[in-house]
Amino acid sequence: MHESVRSFVMHNTRKLGDDARILDVGSMDVNGTVRDLFGSRHYTGVDHEEGPGVDLVMSSHELTEMFDAGSFDLVLCLEMLEHDPNPWVTCRQIAAVTAPGGTLVLTTRAPGFPEHNRPDLWRFMRDGIRAMLDGAGLTLVKLEPDPQVAGWFAVATRPEAPDGI
Repeated sequence: MHESVRSFVMHNTRKLGDDARILDVGSMDVNGTVRDLFGSRHYTGVDHEEGPGVDLVMSSHELTEMFDAGSFDLVLCLEMLEHDPNPWVTCRQIAAVTAPGGTLVLTTRAPGFPEHNRPDLWRFMRDGIRAMLDGAGLTLVKLEPDPQVAGWFAVATRPEAPDGI
């Protein structure tokens, strides 16, 4: 994991309460993890295969089959969308399991980043990330380039439900 990814996560999750429920989508520790940043909070790591940092083996396209709607206050999706055959499906699944008012922290690779960890399927542009998150019903709060290597960092929230719903 690039140091810039770890730093972005640290700076954008500071206000998280001690009772926060966290989901890490694509949690396998291939070259680093952020799990240690969250101490004793309820942290669940999911990935499509067993490995270090994986609590549940499952597809990111099936989150709603395992978790109730609005189950997590924070969802991390770090350095995995470029390996996902259908990243827009993952984003919709993430939105569904994020609590109203909850947060998604997303990092992914942009054009110019070399091929790595096959399958390596995508490189994302600023407008593509905006469209994918918007299509999932998430509100983009922050979108900035990775200062270390070609990539994007995003923070999005799931809107609060309107009164009476």
